Amino acid sequence: FDEARALDLFIKDAAGSPSFTQFWGDLGVYLDFTNPDTAHWWQVKIAEALLHYGVEAIWNDNNEFEILSPTAFAQNFGEPRPARELKPLQGLLMMRASRDALKRHAPDLRPFLVSRSGGVGMHRYVQTWSGDNATSWETLK
Repeated sequence: FDEARALDLFIKDAAGSPSFTQFWGDLGVYLDFTNPDTAHWWQVKIAEALLHYGVEAIWNDNNEFEILSPTAFAQNFGEPRPARELKPLQGLLMMRASRDALKRHAPDLRPFLVSRSGGVGMHRYVQTWSGDNATSWETLK
C-alpha cells in the first residue's frame, strides 16, 4: 500500500488522496490501471512475487472495481474522469497488464489467465470463471 501510494497509483478522491471504498469486510483502495505507471508496476510485482518462483498462470479476482463514489477519479490516460464511469475498463486493463507480465516473462509460452469477473472484451486476455457458486441444480439454472 505504502509503495503504491508513494507512486500515486490509486484511484483518488477529489482532494487527490486514495479513494477508499467498501471492500469485503473493511475499506480498500483500487489501483488505477488507466495510469500506465500502474500497469507497469503491476507487471513488475507479478514477476517478482509469482513468476520468478515458477508460477505459470495468473488468476485475477476482485477486479469488479466497485467504485460508487462520484468524487473518486481515475487518471484516464491524462484526461481524468469519474472512476465509476471506467469500471469495466479498469478490469480489462488489469487483465491486459497481467497477460503482458506473463508474455514478458515467458515469450515462447501461451499465457494462461483466469478472471472471476470482468466486462465485455475480457476474453481477449483471459478465460472466465463463473464466480462464487455452489454445486447444485439451482446454481446450474
